[in-house]
Amino acid sequence: MRSDIYRMRESIVSTLEYFLTQQGRTLHQIDRNAQTDISEHDKPVWHTPKGLMEKVANHLRLDSSIWDKDRDTDDFCRLIQNEIIKHRRQGHIIYAKRAFRCILPVQNEPAKPAINEVNQMRHTMSEMFQAILHPSNGSKDNTYKFALARAILDHCQSSASLNVSYEYLAERFLKYYWHQICKYHIRQDFHTIKKAAVVTIIQNIFKEPPGSFDLCRKEDVTRAIDLIQKRVFGHARQKTSIVVHKFQNIRVGRHVVEQRSFYEPDDNMQMIRLTPQAHDFFRLNGHILYKSVFFEWAKFLERVNGSLPMLLSKVEQDNIKRRGLVLYRNKYLQYTDECFYCKNMLKGGHTEVDHLIPWSYIFEDEAWNLVLACHECNHKKSNSLPQEEFLSDLVKRNEKEQHNITILYRSLRRLGRDKDWQEEINNHYKNCMSYGFLPIKLP
Repeated sequence: MRSDIYRMRESIVSTLEYFLTQQGRTLHQIDRNAQTDISEHDKPVWHTPKGLMEKVANHLRLDSSIWDKDRDTDDFCRLIQNEIIKHRRQGHIIYAKRAFRCILPVQNEPAKPAINEVNQMRHTMSEMFQAILHPSNGSKDNTYKFALARAILDHCQSSASLNVSYEYLAERFLKYYWHQICKYHIRQDFHTIKKAAVVTIIQNIFKEPPGSFDLCRKEDVTRAIDLIQKRVFGHARQKTSIVVHKFQNIRVGRHVVEQRSFYEPDDNMQMIRLTPQAHDFFRLNGHILYKSVFFEWAKFLERVNGSLPMLLSKVEQDNIKRRGLVLYRNKYLQYTDECFYCKNMLKGGHTEVDHLIPWSYIFEDEAWNLVLACHECNHKKSNSLPQEEFLSDLVKRNEKEQHNITILYRSLRRLGRDKDWQEEINNHYKNCMSYGFLPIKLP
């Protein structure tokens, strides 16, 4: 047993430091956060020796016979205690009663590089980032590299930590892809049989997704994050975590050159470690880099979703807040007082405006696609298409009222001149159905 503990010494020590520094934050950052009004998540964590031992053991999945009260040996506990003593002597931790946390004495600031060196570094990183996103580089089958680039940018805009956990990346992947798959029905790759792991996971868990990601069951979200972390960000040896290791590879001619300019992956600790220069680059240039990521991501998806409208907007604005439709309701109430679907009389406070072709597909509020509906019909239809007979009714309504309702007339002109708009509406309905928005029988 003793040889097992000391063979794992490096992993045990690095895991101990991982928890001491709160998932890899710099000691200076933890101490600085203690002086500010920040969230509970970012405040310094106080440990007890026993609690810290338990965290390290559970993280490394060590057998309880090594560390609990009925343990067979003291080697593990002694190693942890010696490391704590070492950090205390070096002034890295501070005690308060029976608990302790990390601190770091004030250190001299490193010399700042010359301005021209900084500009050259940013230029080099920018070129490398654009090369990674370019279609000629990396996977031609899925969009993982775009999602990873976006997740890293998200992290750098909200955290000063250089360490990005695989759990965080899995959480961001779930949020990005949930909206694209469950809400907008965007096809992710050319494979119809073997889909990307993240697509399969989301489709299997969220078979009847709610209207908003925030309404998903907590247990479903947790299970999805766990599976994505294991199957997409697992370990290179098991041929998972491929996106993390391949992301920085640059294709030069026929050769692939491995780079480590932005981060170092650590599958054992389930994280990537950004370089300080990369973190600064992503943080300071995020507004520009986001545009590049969204543009290349949408351009890739266009190859699979050629007829899907507003693709770039759907990729970029995965949780957009919809505008109110009061103007359209008031205009249409001047010309009709019945529900478009059930034909019952509308009650003033219960009159709703519905997108006949779902908003999640069309992604815009155009008068030609809007109808008045009662609460019951609108709720039942939700994010589905109505049966085709209502498509004919919509075309007739638009033909009849276009010269009476100015916003409808202008909307139809934007859609197509003369009778072209009728063909466009029919095409939208058929394409919407082909992307998985199935008709529901109304009323």
